[in-house]
Amino acid sequence: MFKMRLATILNAIIIVGLTVLDSRVYASGFQRIIDYAYDNPAIMNHTIKKAEATIGNNLLYGLFTYKGQAGSLYGRSDSKEFYNYPYGRLAYRFHPKWMGGIDVTHLSYTNIVFPVNSVARQIATSIVLQTIAISPRLSYLVNKSLAVGIALNIDATYKTKLDNVVNPNGELKNHSSSREPALGWGVGVSYAAPTKTTIDLSYFSKIVHPTSGSSTWGAAKTNNYAITYPLPAIANLGVAQKIQEKWLVKGNLRYQWWNTFDYLNLKNTALGRNILVPEFYNNTWIYTLVAHYQTNDKLGFSGGVEYNQSPQSITYRNAGLAVYRSLVVGGGFDYAFTKALTGKFIYGHAFSNPPIDRMVSTGLVRGKETINSNNFDFSLTWHI
Repeated sequence: MFKMRLATILNAIIIVGLTVLDSRVYASGFQRIIDYAYDNPAIMNHTIKKAEATIGNNLLYGLFTYKGQAGSLYGRSDSKEFYNYPYGRLAYRFHPKWMGGIDVTHLSYTNIVFPVNSVARQIATSIVLQTIAISPRLSYLVNKSLAVGIALNIDATYKTKLDNVVNPNGELKNHSSSREPALGWGVGVSYAAPTKTTIDLSYFSKIVHPTSGSSTWGAAKTNNYAITYPLPAIANLGVAQKIQEKWLVKGNLRYQWWNTFDYLNLKNTALGRNILVPEFYNNTWIYTLVAHYQTNDKLGFSGGVEYNQSPQSITYRNAGLAVYRSLVVGGGFDYAFTKALTGKFIYGHAFSNPPIDRMVSTGLVRGKETINSNNFDFSLTWHI
């Protein structure tokens, strides 16, 4: 039987922009981006003078290796995947107190593929999740120090694959996409103190993604297959401090209500039945510390570290995308080509080593998965 979990934007290791440090030469502060779709909508009123446009691309090379037992099989399974995430942002001040903006990002993007003859084949051969998000936002400057904002996340899942080998007919292929967008909302507040300290607080709602499509197993096929997965509500507190004009340091504390993800229900599969997979995620914290040093009017350097708590206990963790605690380290530089154009490059490395010890219908799954990702982010920003 299929035993699997969906990867989402906040699962460890494969986050869009997981290690991106957003530093602007002309801004009063900087922020780290998990993804543009989850940015505090109030902050742009403190970082953008008139208008700004950003285009970027995030390249990620992920290495997933499972070593151990899967039922009666023993050995090693490898997935070496390359991901590509283009993204963009527009923001415009249409009034001294009002700013509007829109972001386009790949909210979730996962493409883990194990060979059909691997030791993990009865657990997973494909874990694919690809979505896009359009996020309009609006911010109001209450006074010189205080800004508030609202945002809307409009998400579309354009591809999911949850495949594994089921004897005797080979691969069970469960493929789906969304027929209509999933909606979420966010609110935020940003306070810039005279002490060169900026405090921001934001909250984004849970988003439920219904998808439907086809399920195939040998000659058996159904077009009534469906699956629904959630993204958790998220709260974030950030504190940034400017030090002696050249240094900016920021800490982030993020809380995720992952307990909304208790089961994954694959409805109307080609096996002739539903597959109910217990997940029982736990709420988690993410801790981040980043710093930026401006060497001169053109060149700056960034670095940071992040720790993610594990959202899932070993009781429910399985080979494939094994969700566990993770550590991320990153660094890079930004360069002002002109007063209007800034380029940025960031490299980050994320790693996790989840233990696996779970009984499923095909037998005991016991071993360890090694997860590493190398993340390269390039962007250009026009300040107008």
